[in-house]
Amino acid sequence: MEVISARRLAELSARRDEARAAWRELGELVSSPVPERPASPLPVSSASAELRALERAPGDLRRAQALSVALAERAAVDPDFRAGLDDWPRGSRDEPNDPASAPGSASDVANHVHGGTFFSAVFQGRDITVQVPRETPLAGSGLPVRAANFTGRDEQLAELLDLLRPRTERHDGPVAAVVTGLAGVGKTELVLQAAARATAEPGWFPGGVLFADLLGYDRDLRLLPERVLGPWLSALGIADADIPADPRARVALYRSVLAACAEHGRRVLVVIDNASSADEVLPLLPGDGRNAALVTSRHTLDVGARLCELDVLAADASVDLIRNVLRQARGPHDTRVADEPDDALRIAEYCGRLPLALRICSALLADTPGRPLASLAQALADAQRRLDHLTREDRAVRAAFDLSHQHLEQVSPACARLFRLLPLNSGPDIGTSAAAHLCGADETTAEVMLRDLARAHLIEPARTWGRWRMHGLVRLYADERGAARADADQAQAALARLMDYYVRTAVAADAHLKGPVPSPAPLVRDRAQALSWLEDEFANLICAAAFATGLGHPAVPVALSYCLAEFCSLRLHFEEMTLLAAVALPVCRWTGDRAAEGWAQHLLGLSVLLPGREQEAVEPFRTAASLFREAGADDNEASALTYLALALAHAGRAAEAEEANQRALAIHRRTGDRAAEGRAVVVDSARLTRTGQDDEAVAALRKGLLVCRESGDRFGEGRLLGFLGLVHGRNGQEEQGIEALEQAVSIFRDIGDRRVEGEIQGDIGEALVRVGRFAQALRALEEAAACAEESGSASNERRRLAAHGAALHWLGRYDEAEKTLRRALAVRREEDDEPNQAVLLDSLGATLLAARRYEEAADHLRQAIALSRKAGARAGEAESQNRLGLALSKTGQEADATAAFRRALAVFRERGDSEREAIVLTNLGSHLLASGHPAEADLALRQAMTLCQKLGDIPVKSVAATLLLASRLGGSSGA
Repeated sequence: MEVISARRLAELSARRDEARAAWRELGELVSSPVPERPASPLPVSSASAELRALERAPGDLRRAQALSVALAERAAVDPDFRAGLDDWPRGSRDEPNDPASAPGSASDVANHVHGGTFFSAVFQGRDITVQVPRETPLAGSGLPVRAANFTGRDEQLAELLDLLRPRTERHDGPVAAVVTGLAGVGKTELVLQAAARATAEPGWFPGGVLFADLLGYDRDLRLLPERVLGPWLSALGIADADIPADPRARVALYRSVLAACAEHGRRVLVVIDNASSADEVLPLLPGDGRNAALVTSRHTLDVGARLCELDVLAADASVDLIRNVLRQARGPHDTRVADEPDDALRIAEYCGRLPLALRICSALLADTPGRPLASLAQALADAQRRLDHLTREDRAVRAAFDLSHQHLEQVSPACARLFRLLPLNSGPDIGTSAAAHLCGADETTAEVMLRDLARAHLIEPARTWGRWRMHGLVRLYADERGAARADADQAQAALARLMDYYVRTAVAADAHLKGPVPSPAPLVRDRAQALSWLEDEFANLICAAAFATGLGHPAVPVALSYCLAEFCSLRLHFEEMTLLAAVALPVCRWTGDRAAEGWAQHLLGLSVLLPGREQEAVEPFRTAASLFREAGADDNEASALTYLALALAHAGRAAEAEEANQRALAIHRRTGDRAAEGRAVVVDSARLTRTGQDDEAVAALRKGLLVCRESGDRFGEGRLLGFLGLVHGRNGQEEQGIEALEQAVSIFRDIGDRRVEGEIQGDIGEALVRVGRFAQALRALEEAAACAEESGSASNERRRLAAHGAALHWLGRYDEAEKTLRRALAVRREEDDEPNQAVLLDSLGATLLAARRYEEAADHLRQAIALSRKAGARAGEAESQNRLGLALSKTGQEADATAAFRRALAVFRERGDSEREAIVLTNLGSHLLASGHPAEADLALRQAMTLCQKLGDIPVKSVAATLLLASRLGGSSGA
């Protein structure tokens, strides 16, 4: 059929005399729809009769328009009505006397449309297409100005451009991306950069770009989709008279015109900025699978588009942004960022690396070129005034957040209240359960609200699901709003519920750590859940302890100091232990609770004893014992005395240590507390083991094992078996020691203590290295490392690096051994531990020697010799001299090699170590034989054989014998 353009139709409709011709030409009268629609569905007969009457005597053209649309809509949903409409006679059959009905006239064109839809001035049906004006201008190119100093978004920009790239195939859904993120994170800038680059690419969007800022978070200024579509349709070439007033008709016409543009090779890019809901976006999205759209929103919108979550900038990109803005504003001579890099980084971190805040700070610095970066950094350091400083003229971080908060208040007052309450939790994140207690809701309701806040990018999920965190500046803003609404939000009651939840759950978790719980509280099921909860909430609990007194809850730090001590000990959180004691002590003194004060002193002693600062622990434990005695807390006094004995023993005060230990044991026996007596024996056994009193240690260990097994103290039993294994190993009873250590590992695996399990796995690995079972040693050491990683006990793994490197060396995995030994060496250098540095340099030299990297080996061995000599470690020095001789021999430094071997010999002879002497003599003989000195070689090898005969069957004996035979035959074999 012939196609009538929208513009032509408008011209015809404007002239009543030509209305009837326009009707016949199109088959139906179509023009702009109007609000005057029939109130109820019309039957075919009455509608058609009225339309014929209007055609014969045109009167109310708008009434004809309304009836036409009503017929089409009814036909689209009612098959019977559509069948009646199809049977309705048109044109000349209704008017036989009309000249226009003669054969060949326009009325011969009968247009039967099935399943069609009206789009205002365009009627689209199965056989009708949209006529696009040939001279339609580009949709538009008026994008807002984009920043010249765009940085840090290369990956996201590439992703958007890849989505916008033209493709031959049609997309099934919309070609669209929604860029979401926190207010001020740079969503609009990213989209403008992508749009500008895409429209500049030849052939990508020849139809131009349509842009609209919906102002979706400003309830007074926000634009509805129908208001946006009017200007957009005009930009697409639709005459104002042809733009429908009805919102649905506008959307239909808009999509139809966009599809026609794409069909004619004029693809259009649509940019929708600052949308607050899917309802605002969906009517504006192209639906043809060819045109494309970019959307920005502070909310994660479900509109069938690709989601691009925008985070804050990386630290280096944040500093680059400040540098670039200053250079653009002030020229290349502004070198403040280069001159003050640390202060630039501080500013970036105080801004939370949020682009809006960074640009405000950059503009403030550009305003005053003489202002040092340190001055602004110092101003921003005051968290309470930080948002006040992050403002300049019409830009302010607080204002951006205000819009999000106002929108939240409008759509969900309960979410807005939770948002304001969240800063009451002084830790770095919050769990769903804690948030539920904070707002006084059940967990399901709280999780729904937290997810809504996350979709609005006012909070974000933490690394672990079920935990949530706030951007630093958002937290400051929420805290401001919360303080202003504290009474209405019932903030004090919320804080009390949160503190109560933390303390009650921590007490329940601690009970599981200290032993079997006969009837577990519903808050914590078992030891595994207890450890998991404490890991997740530990930072929050420490912050609660630190700030609770100032917030009106002084009982909280005292309670948490009791129930976090065991976990701190397990996870080596010694600094936090010190903090808990420090915040509890003033409260205990203020309340006059002597037993609680004694516990705080005891905790202070543990916090320095466990990391090896035994001397500092003496006074806190002595004070704790005295306070417990004064309070009549016998068991606690005995515990303090036991640890006092351990601290005194390490301080070299053996008599005082023994006295304290006997006093502790006497109290336990008097009270009949066998479990406490077992714990005292564990501590005393540790004292005896660490001070080298092996015989006494073994007796105490065996007695302690009986007590712990009798009282069911599995932890104590495992600890004692571990100490027993160490004592056996130190006395040369390696296999017995390994057996005891394996029993200990089994116990700690059963009770789920991965920290101690890893510690003892490391002891097993070291013992297996000593007995030459290197593959088993490697497995044990790798398991120890896994336990250390899981439990956060990095120091446990660091202690075993030397043994790990040795196992790899003896398994021939020299590259891995070298890397491991270098890590171990770095650790010892950090600790300024020169004796152990010497040992590791020697091991590293041995590995390099085995890898035939002789010069590097010699260099490391010389360093080892120097450190051993400085420490007075004669045996270690001799070992390194022997290896140095081997390395120098391989590099042709014959005289130096001989001298090194002879220096090693002198030390071993001095010490009476015949086995090591025999080894060095064999190496010296091999070297002399290879360097052409058979007589001297013969002498050295005979001496070696003589020592071997005395020592019996040692590994070097066969080597010495072979070399001796070679020297007598005049050969030159190598060791």
